[in-house]
Amino acid sequence: MADTVQHYLEDMVPELENLEERGIISKAERISIVKKRTRFEYSLRRRQPHKIDFLRYIEYEMNLDTLIKKRRGRMEFKNKELRKFSRGDLAGRRRISLIFERAVRRFHGDISLWLQYAEYARQSDSPRVLSRIFARALQLHPAKPQLWIHAAAWEFEENGNIVAARAMMQRGLRFNAESKELWLEYFKLELAHVEVIRRRRIVLGVDGSKSANTAAQQQRDHEDTAMSDGEDELKHDEIAFDTADAGEPATKEHQEMIQQTASGAAQAASNPYLEGAVAKIVYQCAAKAIPRDLAFRKKFLDVYSKFTGHENGCAEIYESIAADFPTDVSARALLAEQYIDGVNPDTAAFVEGLRKCAQAYSGAVKDINSGEIRERHIVFLLQQLLNSKEQAVRTYLIAAIRKALKEAHSQQQMTPEIYLQWAQFAGNTLQDAHQALEAVVEGTQRFPTNEKLWFARLAAVPAETRPNECRVALEACPGSLKLWEQALDTAEALWREDVLSQDDVEQAYMDAILRTAGLLDSATPDAASLCTRMQLRYLEWALAHTGITGLRRIVKHVARVVPASKAFYDRCLEIERAQLAPANDHEARERIVWLFDRSLSSDATCEDTWLAFIQWHLDAGRFGQAADTYSKAERVLGDRAGFAARYQAVLGGSRG
Repeated sequence: MADTVQHYLEDMVPELENLEERGIISKAERISIVKKRTRFEYSLRRRQPHKIDFLRYIEYEMNLDTLIKKRRGRMEFKNKELRKFSRGDLAGRRRISLIFERAVRRFHGDISLWLQYAEYARQSDSPRVLSRIFARALQLHPAKPQLWIHAAAWEFEENGNIVAARAMMQRGLRFNAESKELWLEYFKLELAHVEVIRRRRIVLGVDGSKSANTAAQQQRDHEDTAMSDGEDELKHDEIAFDTADAGEPATKEHQEMIQQTASGAAQAASNPYLEGAVAKIVYQCAAKAIPRDLAFRKKFLDVYSKFTGHENGCAEIYESIAADFPTDVSARALLAEQYIDGVNPDTAAFVEGLRKCAQAYSGAVKDINSGEIRERHIVFLLQQLLNSKEQAVRTYLIAAIRKALKEAHSQQQMTPEIYLQWAQFAGNTLQDAHQALEAVVEGTQRFPTNEKLWFARLAAVPAETRPNECRVALEACPGSLKLWEQALDTAEALWREDVLSQDDVEQAYMDAILRTAGLLDSATPDAASLCTRMQLRYLEWALAHTGITGLRRIVKHVARVVPASKAFYDRCLEIERAQLAPANDHEARERIVWLFDRSLSSDATCEDTWLAFIQWHLDAGRFGQAADTYSKAERVLGDRAGFAARYQAVLGGSRG
């Protein structure tokens, strides 16, 4: 190890001496650099080096290289000799690259490390190094889409080489035919290149709507599209090859389309490539590779939205969704809402779009005929009503919502969400509280176990009838924590307003505890936690409003009528021990012993409770009772070495 470290340190001597001779660093700084590098080198040479050791070393070298560059830049103004190239000028970059090399050799499976290395090479303007990095990384990790995407992005954005970028994407898809990210990035790449060509044509003054009349303009057209000529021919060859590799042979129609694109690329008046023909083919291949994923298709529309002039491409995606997802509710909703996507609500086009949306939703309701599609339709209309300010549009939407609600009701296709939206529409838009209440009452009758509907109903009824409504709700949903909380909140609020007495509130809490305890033997999920929550809430309310005396009475009553939880008794212990009763208070001691016994009867395997019981005896000087409690714990817990060790620690603390 020492020999290797010494070798690395000796390599840096000439560069440091060069920097010192030129006055960029001082002797003290040179010594400090050597010491720090020595520590880093030894950390890298240990038996199991960590990734963080390499990263810290790299960070130090980057900071040092930045500092040297700044100093050299300032000193060049004073000393022209420093402008001459010297061996120390590239030493920092070379050393950082060397550390990265050692890191990726040691952690060759770490993708993030490869990407960090590539990013450093890109920032350092080292294209050859970067090319080698991507080549090695992709050879080791061909199934990692991120690497292919970064490599293609570098080729396109930094080198301006669309051919290499496209080839990189297609090779990546051979290994990752079902990678959604890779398909989307390939699609985005083709659209980005079309955007570049279009902008170049604008700069060159090429009008795509007119024929090229002059020889000079024809030459410019040829220069603009020469790249796309070669690219489209490549696309023809590689798309067919790649899709065949993936088990999806390219169709004859696709090949003919690409041939037409390539042959017409030099004609400025009608250029399929500039209309996104290749991007369309990428989408078609992606849809074949990942056929039944609507969310994936929608992401292509999102990509299109970032570029201009691709309405035909969007239309093709919508057509494919309509063909492949004819009975999917989300797909039909997407198809219906396309007509107002991105349209200004204050324009006439928006009104026309709404009309088309209504027609599309009508067709979807007729084809699917379910409550779910009706729900999507009504929610869509309500959202548009919320966003619209034009009175004529609002009038149209209100009429459409009423019609949709009436049809859903008459066809017995109401859903809980439709009832909620109906109540919201009646209360907020129509200002009809009676109709809003009717909607949620009917909804709870149709869907008696729906929490949201009951909450909406409780919010709609008058305050004086709310306790009775809470009881009705809890009859239907006895396992709903939120409804129990609402019922108790209502009782407390009415008590504060002197509508209910304190006895009424206590009775409400006991009803909650008894009824939730009755769920313990049922199949109600989370019944135990619900029961515990009611008991603890009653405890906190009693402590705040009845005092310690009332709380003790309530604790005895709860313990007598239901199997109270361990958490309930543990909280009681906290409260009692906080009362700081005198040491000779026999009643206080008996209460605490009783609470410890009840807590342990709920869970006798809890070591913490046994140790707390023992510690309490020791603190009061009752060493005999502490020993008896420990013996009892041993019988219950069995031979547990860990418990014995913790008990000895408790004894040691008490003696101390």
